[in-house]
Amino acid sequence: MTNLRVSRTDLLPATGSAGRALLVGLAGVLLGVGAYTFHYAHGFSYLSSDRKACADCRMHCQRGGATKVFDHWLRSPLLNVNRACLTCHHQPEQEILARVDQIQQRNLELLRRCGAAIVALLDAVQAARAAGATDGQLEDALELQRKAQWRLDFIAAENSMGFHAPQEAAMVLGEAADHARQGELAAVRFAAPAPSQVAARYSAPAVAPALTSPWPEWPVDFRRGQ
Repeated sequence: MTNLRVSRTDLLPATGSAGRALLVGLAGVLLGVGAYTFHYAHGFSYLSSDRKACADCRMHCQRGGATKVFDHWLRSPLLNVNRACLTCHHQPEQEILARVDQIQQRNLELLRRCGAAIVALLDAVQAARAAGATDGQLEDALELQRKAQWRLDFIAAENSMGFHAPQEAAMVLGEAADHARQGELAAVRFAAPAPSQVAARYSAPAVAPALTSPWPEWPVDFRRGQ
């Protein structure tokens, strides 16, 4: 009887030297492109705690001969778009300002809508308590109110009016509005309003009314970094 010995290498598919060379070449190209991109984008600056990593946007620079000098006045990039933004973003200044204004206006609109939703939730909780609802019955509504309020406060305190991360800000505010409306529905069950009041409040109007905010006007114009 013949003794057959099979090694693990015998079970692998045969790969010619040309195939190996192609794989090595592709890996080298990908590695080279990635390294160049990381170097070109100054990737190591994002791994440091050096405040100069974001100085170009916040502390506008100017050159004195061959020396790069920062003005050491930490402020909004919108106050000097030419030096803060146009060094990297080669669009017209008015186009950049219009884009920032659009993002921040949309964020402000979402903030106001979330504020209105949270106020409606608190009104529903107050009405439910007036109708005799206990804290145990309102536990779900109050938990949803905390979730909604935390998200709204986070975006309101983030200090860019949504410009730092527009999609993330919109997502967080969307979650806030969703939690607020769910909490309102959880509380309104115990308020026991008249059926006519429910129909009047939750029926969709033929034409959406103009948005009114329960908040006072902003005391500070965040969009201009003042």
